[in-house]
Amino acid sequence: MSIFEISQERRAVLDRVAIQGATHASSTLSRLFQREVKIYSDGFESVPIDEACDLGLPSDQELLAVHNRIQGEVEGNVLLAFPVETAFELVEVLMGGLGAEPAELGDMECSALMETGNITASAFIGSLGTALGCSLLPGVPTLLHDVGGAILAPMLIEQLLASNQALMSQARFEFDERAIDWWLHVMPTPESLPVMEELLQ
Repeated sequence: MSIFEISQERRAVLDRVAIQGATHASSTLSRLFQREVKIYSDGFESVPIDEACDLGLPSDQELLAVHNRIQGEVEGNVLLAFPVETAFELVEVLMGGLGAEPAELGDMECSALMETGNITASAFIGSLGTALGCSLLPGVPTLLHDVGGAILAPMLIEQLLASNQALMSQARFEFDERAIDWWLHVMPTPESLPVMEELLQ
């Protein structure tokens, strides 16, 4: 039996992980922004790799993204992405209206974006570790700037080396009760799926 065929009970555990991670990240980001941030997740789903491309990021849109590696007994990737214009709105809020213009993205602005991604990733990684009963840590965040397809491709290629499916969790965001164009993907590596299956037993 693979992680893609686990029982409904174990899949429900994974779904709760994603939902708890979203709740934790919502609270932490709300304190950071001093605004109401809500993150909604429906849990994990098994997605064919070719469909994951369509369900993922807008392939031709220029995006900024923060990538964190999941480190520990289970490994994987957490990616928080946003359109360039949305990223600068985020920076303006974080810096009290002192955000830079897009041509002026400097070390301080990059640091603010990476901190947002790191907080979000840490919430999901912490929830996953608690549910699996193991210690998981976020890696050092990396800021990426490219079109969506190029940003997501390395994560999907890593999955494709072992399976034609990916186990992934996606999330939707609201900022002050307004839907915003942020994308969050949590994707364990194929090598970690048997470990997750064993830890869920």
